[in-house]
Amino acid sequence: MGPPEGKFVAKRMRRINGLDGPDFIQDDVFKTIIGRNVEITGQATGQVSGEATGEATVEAALVKEAIRRVVMVTNGELKRSEIQETLQLKHDDFFRINYMLPALSAGFIEMTHPDNPNYFKQKYRLTVKGEAHKKQLADHETVHKTAHETAHVTAHDTAHVRKLIQVISGEMSRPDLQDKLNLKHRTNFRENYLIPALELKLIEMTIPEKPKSKNQKFRLSNKGVAYKEKLEKKWKGMQQPKD
Repeated sequence: MGPPEGKFVAKRMRRINGLDGPDFIQDDVFKTIIGRNVEITGQATGQVSGEATGEATVEAALVKEAIRRVVMVTNGELKRSEIQETLQLKHDDFFRINYMLPALSAGFIEMTHPDNPNYFKQKYRLTVKGEAHKKQLADHETVHKTAHETAHVTAHDTAHVRKLIQVISGEMSRPDLQDKLNLKHRTNFRENYLIPALELKLIEMTIPEKPKSKNQKFRLSNKGVAYKEKLEKKWKGMQQPKD
């Protein structure tokens, strides 16, 4: 029997690919109900087609971006550790759950020894579907997207982004946001909370032309305001006593 998190990712990927549904997601705070026919396309625009909206769209975008990164760095047959190192991800479990399992479940990569998953010489390669997806991604890659941006767009746990959205009130500085979340390490906050929220356009800088300005603050975008309202409605609904 596989690990619980592996089952969760597999269920999530089946749902995103429209293989069953409707389905339920239960995480630490919210429950989401998602309909059918939400599929991962070859587009590199970050748009997710289908019926999923709001929270589900954000989650699907995070999963899709993780798959994109794995597909783009997989050349020939590679060890798991080689893919992880190329993506500059340090934590094995985080990489396995949020990157490898979604890419495997979606059929974009495959094991060289599928009958023996724990084989010490196990490697991974793109499937025919993965090769086609990689070509589509390369064809749609925009010239303005820098290598720096690509390296930092990650499939971080949706809970991180949610927590950040929930604590933002008005315009807040980075230290203020970090304090609100009780996070000590600046790098952890920047890579796991701030950058994903910026990439998803849920928050925006008050001085976008000067990202490193000492007066820089962050606020919710229109998309972020709508997302926060949905989260709050769900939270209030869960707090109401049942008859």
